Amino acid sequence: MAVDTNGAGRHKSAGLMGGFIWRIGLSAAIGLSAWHCDKTREREIPESRIPPAVREAFRAAYPGALVDEFTEDKENGATRYEIHFLLNGQIMEASYTSGGRLVEVEELMPVDSLPSAVVTAISGEVDRYMISKVERITRDDGLCFEVALRDLDTDQEIELVIGGSGDILERESAD
Repeated sequence: MAVDTNGAGRHKSAGLMGGFIWRIGLSAAIGLSAWHCDKTREREIPESRIPPAVREAFRAAYPGALVDEFTEDKENGATRYEIHFLLNGQIMEASYTSGGRLVEVEELMPVDSLPSAVVTAISGEVDRYMISKVERITRDDGLCFEVALRDLDTDQEIELVIGGSGDILERESAD
């Protein structure tokens, strides 16, 4: 269930069906990247396990956000706390260090909003593909785009992280 991050309690939707549809949509969007989560040892945790500095930093940065889940992600020996949320109709995820420093923000975005350099990079990697998810990622070192796609020739699921200028920064295969 979504949480009102202003501390007022549980999210009250405009009706049972509205809340149900919102949860299905957010869960589906988050589920699209589940295979990536498995590789990085991400797991859902209760809000009480989120360090106070993270909760305070999140509430200050995203007042009014509706939280769907809290996760702990251990990658390369570092622990990150991620908060999956909805703000102004936008599905987002913010990742913090235990001290409350924002590491990155991921936002779902429409495929047709990808910069042309990113589309060109995808075409250079895979001949025929279908995009299943696009995220705009803001990190300390700049803006990049995470694109989950299926190679239609090999039926392989691929995730690319592409810099704004079209450089492929990361490539992972799910299969």
